[in-house]
Amino acid sequence: MIVYITVTLAMLLFILAISIFLLGSQRDPEPVVFRRFCEVTGYQQTETEGIDLDEELLEGSFYERNIYPFIQRVARLVGGETETKREKLERKLIQAGRPGNLGPNEFTAIQIILGLINISAVILFALGFGPTTTEGVALSVIFALTAGAASYVVPRFYLERLITSRQKAIRKDLPFAIDLLVVSAEAGLGFDMALTRVVDKMEGALSAEFGRVLEEVQLGTPRKRALRNLVTRVEINELSGFVSAVIQAEELGASIGDVLRIQAQQMRIDRRQEIEKLAQQAPVKMLIPMVLFIFPTIFIVVLGPIGLEVFMEMTGIGAV
Repeated sequence: MIVYITVTLAMLLFILAISIFLLGSQRDPEPVVFRRFCEVTGYQQTETEGIDLDEELLEGSFYERNIYPFIQRVARLVGGETETKREKLERKLIQAGRPGNLGPNEFTAIQIILGLINISAVILFALGFGPTTTEGVALSVIFALTAGAASYVVPRFYLERLITSRQKAIRKDLPFAIDLLVVSAEAGLGFDMALTRVVDKMEGALSAEFGRVLEEVQLGTPRKRALRNLVTRVEINELSGFVSAVIQAEELGASIGDVLRIQAQQMRIDRRQEIEKLAQQAPVKMLIPMVLFIFPTIFIVVLGPIGLEVFMEMTGIGAV
């Protein structure tokens, strides 16, 4: 019991010290570049500007004002993963649509914070029951380690689910987006204007990705490079084929409208084949629940009375 109390108090003091260290100063120090800018230009920040900045910060949500700065400060302390792991996690976060505007270090910081919270919760729960045997202590330690491991696995699993659902949504919206591009191109619009029309008329992940392509083009990125960045962010075979066809048409000087029309037809064929594939898989998928749940019920209903009669005849129960 004394060991439990000592470990719990140590962990709570550790978490409290980390929290005070990270949240002790909510305002970051003045950047060196900004200070040099003030020295060179003679610019001075007035008190009114400071008040406006504070009011702007107070207008944010509770997550933006308290939780997200705490995660950022923990992320600055973490930042110890290898470059390869950080790049892989960065790519996965981009594919998931950057949930919570998190970076790789901040995502790792969330895993660490959840691990500390879960381990502390398990220890406090174990203290409430007060196990005195060696088996009880060992079981509590195993539960604490399991909670810490789950804090690492569950956010990764949630990130993978976000990636899968986002890719599925983009794959679902892509044929309609290409049809709208074809209509816009046949109406005389250029490819960029057609993309703008798609962004205005559609909603969802695909529309957001097309909007980012337009932003990159407006900032001076070549259209070819912006489209390839789109493929890198999404990683969908259908979108990769569409982008390759558009880039080849641009390089060869072919008509964008004809290329888009061919891509739309091919996309309809692929989607019909995918639906037919899912329809063919339906009987196989239905077989397992039928064998496990439906057939036993039918057997009980049909053969139950017969089996009961046979049992009564063999045992003589109910005989007059």
